[in-house]
Amino acid sequence: MKRKITVLLALVASIGLGAAAQAQTKKAFSVGEVEILDKAAYEALVKITAPEIEKAGGKGLNTTFGKIVTRVGEAPKSVILIQWDSLEKAQAYFNSPFYKETESQRAKAFKTSRGYTVEAGPNFTGFTLQASKPTAYWLREFEVTNQAAYDNLPNTISQDVRNRFQEAGRQTGRQASGTANGKVVARLGGEPPKHIALQGFPNMEQAEAYQKSATSITSQLPQTTKTIREYIIEAAQ
Repeated sequence: MKRKITVLLALVASIGLGAAAQAQTKKAFSVGEVEILDKAAYEALVKITAPEIEKAGGKGLNTTFGKIVTRVGEAPKSVILIQWDSLEKAQAYFNSPFYKETESQRAKAFKTSRGYTVEAGPNFTGFTLQASKPTAYWLREFEVTNQAAYDNLPNTISQDVRNRFQEAGRQTGRQASGTANGKVVARLGGEPPKHIALQGFPNMEQAEAYQKSATSITSQLPQTTKTIREYIIEAAQ
């Protein structure tokens, strides 16, 4: 049933948004799948990198030491999640002299198995700018199995389905990023996901409640995607 979750999860992010919500630039997220080697070294590294990341247009979402609940596949040991003002600013930071100069500190602090950056939808204003900042993030990697049906799905959605998604999102405090069809750029280690859907929630319980609701709503719809990996991260407090 989980494998039937479709592009609807990305589409509902735009339901109910007015013209005032339109943003001129697309934000982005960097995902670093890592294994922490030295916690003290990592914490020391954050003290010097956090200010530089913020100057570059980024904001760490404090997920590195957070609890991870796996839904499909094997989740990373730890995830460094950074929100950026744009894909270009993320790329500029990772290509900067500062990033190269701190390579030895990163190697001491953690080992990266895979790193990539994904562009968010144009209506997304940013998790940290919302009235209620999320403390849990649901990430789902997926592939499209039926491109024609996937592309046409928005034209076949009933108002009832739209309403049910909207209500589920309202009840759980869901904040969608619109990354499902966003550009994905590889940085480190192997192939990046073909698609990555990212949602923010007030807490782990709300994230799990929405995941359950979304699965129920989409279970009777055409199968257009295949979930490769799915997990929920609770940000450290």
